[in-house]
Amino acid sequence: MCLAMPAALLGCLLALTLPCLVYSHLFMSSQGHVGEFCKQLSRPLLQIVLAAFTCSQAGFTALEWPYIQSAFIEKLDLCAHLLSCTGLLLGLQLNRNHPAFSKQMDSSRAALLWKVQLAALMLCSLVVLLRLARVMLSLVSHQTSSQTVVSALAPIFKYFGLVAFTCQMCQIGLALKQKIVEVQNGMPCSQTKFFECVHKPCAELLQSSRYQLAPCGWPLLLLSPFLMTTGLQFYQEFRYLCIWPQYAENWLWCFKNAAQLVLFAFAIALLPFLLSSALKEFKSVLNEERQSNGALHQQIEAVEAMIERQNHGQGFDIPVFDGFVLTQGWLQMICIRCAILATAIKAFLDTELGYAKEPEQVLMPHLKDMQNQLNNLTMMLHNYTNHT
Repeated sequence: MCLAMPAALLGCLLALTLPCLVYSHLFMSSQGHVGEFCKQLSRPLLQIVLAAFTCSQAGFTALEWPYIQSAFIEKLDLCAHLLSCTGLLLGLQLNRNHPAFSKQMDSSRAALLWKVQLAALMLCSLVVLLRLARVMLSLVSHQTSSQTVVSALAPIFKYFGLVAFTCQMCQIGLALKQKIVEVQNGMPCSQTKFFECVHKPCAELLQSSRYQLAPCGWPLLLLSPFLMTTGLQFYQEFRYLCIWPQYAENWLWCFKNAAQLVLFAFAIALLPFLLSSALKEFKSVLNEERQSNGALHQQIEAVEAMIERQNHGQGFDIPVFDGFVLTQGWLQMICIRCAILATAIKAFLDTELGYAKEPEQVLMPHLKDMQNQLNNLTMMLHNYTNHT
């Protein structure tokens, strides 16, 4: 409670300033306010508050672990909360002074950054408002305690940190995309100038991007388990909503989990999708140059091979460690496997929560057997009574 209290107070303060931030982003400036806000959230003092909240999550996990031996979903949720806070802390700290933030963007990419920041702010606002409504509803009904209030308010600060992390990932991705566009602008060119105009700038870009993208790998990887538990919680709350739609609390939790799921998915998938789209455009331009000028076939193949051999043969994307690179294809594969795993966990949840309904032809033999046993028991009691 003591470790989570600063995060709860700071979350309330940020929730009060959220309308001003959205208004300033919409009507006063294109990106300066949100960029400065994200920079402030990356300061050491606020990172200490986030680290203290992470330690409170770890302590709560350690204290509650012996008492939730049969609650599989609760164990997953506690571990996912701990991993997500750790990943968010690493991401904000490692990318605090990233060189991409000092790069001037053109108008199209600045407009895209503005749209991404606005989308992240709207998702964060929805999650925060739903969580505050949940706390207010509990206070009005006098069914809550101080520990419940702090536990509900402390994650609000994490959502603002997630917005800052999303803006960081977007700015890094757009800066690299603009560098790739600058390399593309060197074409078309003659065969003698291809090395200076395309090959050399592309090699420098790949060399610098390896170090610029390395701090983004582990934070994204640590944030991803929270998607699974949030999806399972959304399914659980949706089933509660279907059974008891008259309770407003069920509606609030269902919408909160849905908005939280979208916010985390947006933060995790943004940078890999930006890098993938930039690389596809660059390869398309290289292919068009090959078709228009057949003499550049060998030079273009050399550039394509250089891109494919990036990160020790893993390609141009976010390196996590040697032999593993976070790509758009990997995210899509994980989503498919998580969907299959969620189906299995769904069946477990249905059985655990009493949602599973067996067909009538399966239940009827069991019911008949129980009826026969009940009749035999009744006859035995009747005979015993007569004998007495």
